Amino acid sequence: MTDHGYDHTLDPLIMDNAGDDWQNVTTIISGVFDHAGFDKTAYSAQDIAERVYILVDSGRLDVQGNMRRWREGQVKLRPLLPKKGGDHGSD
Repeated sequence: MTDHGYDHTLDPLIMDNAGDDWQNVTTIISGVFDHAGFDKTAYSAQDIAERVYILVDSGRLDVQGNMRRWREGQVKLRPLLPKKGGDHGSD
């Protein structure tokens, strides 16, 4: 696992479990552990949480509350910003 780079095992699972609505960090961690084929012996809940923190710090997830308090901190997917100067649907 890398500290700040892309983790090809955990990052896709975390992003798949994050949605457009706020979810507790515990819910994300649980969803990763429940994923079919996930090797529960290779990673701990803390490993998954560390990746969540990195995804928040890198701007891929939004956070509200203290994300290090897993039951209180909530995360969700960061909405994609519209392209500047692009087509706005007017003809």
